Amino acid sequence: MKTLFTLILFVALAVGCATPPPPAPLPVPEPEPENPYAHQTFQPKYLTSTVEITTYYSTLPTKFRASHSITPMAGTDETGQPYVARGRGTGVVLGKIGAEKVWVLSAKHVLANADKVTISNGDGTEYEADIATRYLMKDNDLGVIGVISADLFGKVTRASFSDEPILPGYMLWQIGCALGGDKIPAYGPAHLGGRKIFSGFFARAGVHTLPGNSGGPIFYRGHCIGIVSAILVNRSTRQLYSHLTFYVPGDEILKFVFEWSEASAKGD
Repeated sequence: MKTLFTLILFVALAVGCATPPPPAPLPVPEPEPENPYAHQTFQPKYLTSTVEITTYYSTLPTKFRASHSITPMAGTDETGQPYVARGRGTGVVLGKIGAEKVWVLSAKHVLANADKVTISNGDGTEYEADIATRYLMKDNDLGVIGVISADLFGKVTRASFSDEPILPGYMLWQIGCALGGDKIPAYGPAHLGGRKIFSGFFARAGVHTLPGNSGGPIFYRGHCIGIVSAILVNRSTRQLYSHLTFYVPGDEILKFVFEWSEASAKGD
């Protein structure tokens, strides 16, 4: 009887000291999707991937756009070469190759017809681009040009690009070198629809744009989704409606990059 009692007591103590089973894990709530209409925080890389473009002309272009800020003026560049007109624009770093080659994407009307193109990080130093590398899109306002400079290579960062559909109300950042000045950010919403101008399609946004901003990038959530092309101008009064910007959208940019890559591979 004593042995039976001892066995019962041992079993009771063993059961009492057993580790209780762990509690069931609490369900993890699904993360809330990011609100695409929320305020977009400015990112410093927007500035480091944007460059200032200066164009020089030995003869005055027969047609030039006020948005590119071409000024008929006689003078000489930093190497002493004479010019009769100078233009200002903006670009974004499309790619970096090796340790010194930088490819710059801009608007076609900024790069076209210029006899000389220089690129600057905004610190006052101009680096001459290679005119032979200039490539212009046939059916939209996009162009690319290369510059070889280890110094510039170390100062700039490559932008990332996206063809994500931009809906009305999405908040966008635009960077431009207005009138050849510093890189100036502007902020505003995407607008509904766009416009067919000449042979290209342009989206529009309520972002403040000035002459010299042409070719500059428009960013959304860290990616370049557009290149500034035009603003509205009243033809009779020449008044600029700088609050409405037309830009080449991201899908057209990627189409152009593919076209340019194929042409480069063929040696065109």
